[in-house]
Amino acid sequence: MSIPAILLILLSAVALLLFMVLRLKISAFISLLVTAIYVGIAAGMPLREVLKAIEEGMAGTLGFVATVVGLGAIFGQILESSGGAQSLAHHPIRSFGIRRAPWAMTLTGFLVAIPVFFDVGFIILVPIVYALSRDSKRSLLYYAIPLLAGLAVTHSFIPPTPGPVAVADIINAQLGWVILLGTLLGIPVAIIAGPLFGRYIAKKIHLDPPPETEGSGVEVDRQELPSFRIIVAMIFIPLLLILLNTVTSLMVAKGWVRQSLATDLLEFVGHPFSALIIATLAALYFLGIRRGMKRAQLLLKTKPEKEPSGAEKWLFLPFMREPSAPGESEKETSMQLTAKLLEILPLQTGKGRNGEWKKQDIIVETPGQYPKKVCVSVWGDKLDGVTLKPEQNYDISFDIESREFNGKWYTDVKAWKITPESGAKEDVPPEFNGPSSAEPFPPAGGYYDEPPF
Repeated sequence: MSIPAILLILLSAVALLLFMVLRLKISAFISLLVTAIYVGIAAGMPLREVLKAIEEGMAGTLGFVATVVGLGAIFGQILESSGGAQSLAHHPIRSFGIRRAPWAMTLTGFLVAIPVFFDVGFIILVPIVYALSRDSKRSLLYYAIPLLAGLAVTHSFIPPTPGPVAVADIINAQLGWVILLGTLLGIPVAIIAGPLFGRYIAKKIHLDPPPETEGSGVEVDRQELPSFRIIVAMIFIPLLLILLNTVTSLMVAKGWVRQSLATDLLEFVGHPFSALIIATLAALYFLGIRRGMKRAQLLLKTKPEKEPSGAEKWLFLPFMREPSAPGESEKETSMQLTAKLLEILPLQTGKGRNGEWKKQDIIVETPGQYPKKVCVSVWGDKLDGVTLKPEQNYDISFDIESREFNGKWYTDVKAWKITPESGAKEDVPPEFNGPSSAEPFPPAGGYYDEPPF
């Protein structure tokens, strides 16, 4: 290929990227993928090699899983923000009736968890479970168990959720087979673990909806919700395209069909990357632009969150922070929590090989439904001149370190910064920065004359 042709492809690719991002307001992630596909095709690469090159350029297995999950997350955000998940829930309940609502909740969970992550789907649909339980006077488990079964089965067996996508790539299985077999296995599992078990356990355990949830659900005008048929069509676009890819590949491999441009095109369109890009662009149009949503609004809804969402946020957010101590490296393990100060323990002092040391322990309690007490240590004179008040909340930045003493290991939660919780008012701000090089933490290796606890 000549240099002018290469330059023309490069300039046109940049123009396409800018047009999609600035004019059409399409997510930069999708725009980059579309542009990369355009460059590969324009450069004369075989269709099979274009997407393979993109996957390898994004670090092989990690790139494949990240791309599929990323596109699936954007697709799920569009479905969620458009009210598609609620539309999926209301239609089966109207069709099945209140007596067969558990079956409707299983079907709803099964469909919603295809594009939407498990925890997000549960948060969206749980108000419907509360309302059904209150109206029918049945145990909350009668409706919650079927919903959870449908969500869990799809989340575990059917792409584009991370688990089945990663497993399929690791064992080199086509996603089409994973979708087909996952559906065949998932349906009986969802029935047994959902409506059948839910009916049994609801007779044994009666749970009422939490009182604080009464009237907390947001009433949605069903006329404003997208059509149930459109939502189902959007969900099945990537699944059917991927299955079409699998069937085409099988027929070519068995010699039933000759390899041609048509088969290459079907395999290209049915690749998980292409299928999800097509489904996402279709969802942007049918669930967004066609329903009057502005492109700028759609762009905001398809941007990745700055913080982990759902279950990841519950697990990791209390212990995540950006490096902020002087000289601190981004590779160092540092964490953060917000907790209420319960008690300030007596100052401890001692003498080791590096000289005298002192340590101040404080007892804090984490918030939430299941609070935990944590002993946090502050070494040296970091708390000198600092006022800490019990029963007040503090943001605590800390590191975790384990050390050996006489054949036993001791673990310290060592605070390097304590500040009042964001928005709290303090007469004397209790703030200090991490350990300086002049006053390091006592080193590992048995430097204490006695254990530090």
